Amino acid sequence: MDQLRGVQVRRAARDDTRTVIEVIGDAFRDDPVLSWLIPDPERRHDVMARYFRLAVMDLYLPHGQVYLTDDASGAAVCLPPGPPAGVLPTLAELGLAWHFFRACGFRGLLRVNTLHAALRANRPTEPHFYVHALGVRRNQQGRGVGSALLRQVTEICDRRRCPAYLENSNERNLALYERHGFRPVREWHVPGGGPPIWFMARNHRRGEAS
Repeated sequence: MDQLRGVQVRRAARDDTRTVIEVIGDAFRDDPVLSWLIPDPERRHDVMARYFRLAVMDLYLPHGQVYLTDDASGAAVCLPPGPPAGVLPTLAELGLAWHFFRACGFRGLLRVNTLHAALRANRPTEPHFYVHALGVRRNQQGRGVGSALLRQVTEICDRRRCPAYLENSNERNLALYERHGFRPVREWHVPGGGPPIWFMARNHRRGEAS
């Protein structure tokens, strides 16, 4: 358990799945890239809630690491190095292609395929700790919750002497990630005037490893 400015972080259990989904869904409700994929906010929230529910239950809880603050203000969904690392389930694999099609049609499916290809192409090939999603409820932002979650993740990476990687789709979060050692590797703009994504990597800090 980590504590920063009164924010306590712990490993989430299967019983926490619903809370984790609520936190991530609230944090990413107006995410620029997700808004580009699914412009309608209600449909976007429904599809992404289904996606994260299945991903957390089927991939991250069994194989990865899921963190939640004790007050349910923030959550992080990660994969450690190993065979599952970086292997994200597609909409089709999760049985969500039909829901996505209903939300945004063929044009949306083309967009998600373009995005998925870019994410795969830019992900590191060497073993790494992958931060899939880190979110703080909108009414709890600015009080150190994101930093507490990131500190939990980066301390694990330093102990294991492992690099970390994430995709950032919100420019406001660049400074936060950079404070915790992540650096932009590439800035990619979604084709057709879509929003940017920053691919960010972090080397472990040898002086902090134990």
